[in-house]
Amino acid sequence: MGMRVPLTAGLVGALVLVACSMVGERVVVLGDSITALGEIQIHEILDDAYNVAVSGEFGERTDQRIQAARLQAGLDPRQAIINLGTNDVLQHRPTAQTITNLRQLVAAYEGAHCIFLVTINTQLDQSGNRPHAAAVSVNEGMEQLASEVPNVELIRWDQIIDEAAPKSLTTDGVHPSAEGQRLLVEAYAAALRDC
Repeated sequence: MGMRVPLTAGLVGALVLVACSMVGERVVVLGDSITALGEIQIHEILDDAYNVAVSGEFGERTDQRIQAARLQAGLDPRQAIINLGTNDVLQHRPTAQTITNLRQLVAAYEGAHCIFLVTINTQLDQSGNRPHAAAVSVNEGMEQLASEVPNVELIRWDQIIDEAAPKSLTTDGVHPSAEGQRLLVEAYAAALRDC
């Protein structure tokens, strides 16, 4: 009798683990430091409805995350959120190359029902590095990409920033504050619900 309790408890624990991993459809979020810093809020807001996998790496550009996207695609997500391009803009990468990279990222998730591109904050200010025109250009490229690929839509982080006092939504002109992260992840949740 003494041995049955641990086996039963172990079996129950295994079943709970399996059940938890099967809650909701699979959603992947791929990004840079904005995603990495927001991972806790992403899970707090989305985990009740989705099985979420988050991959955010500080300082990385679109070209540096293509392999990570291919690995995430192996999880067979129903929906994908790509929040990349900010570092491309801050590092003055050509817009055409950034959009080419975004196309490759989108292609990595071709099996997903919905793919969301998160637009760039056009009021970026990294210690005086204010690439407004480049951010607008990348956002226009994202709009074009979304118009060409049926399962691609935009999450308008640029509009969320523009509708608020920008300094209150970022901690340093680039990374969202706690309030900014909450608004950004709520925009993720709204997009995912509408898919």
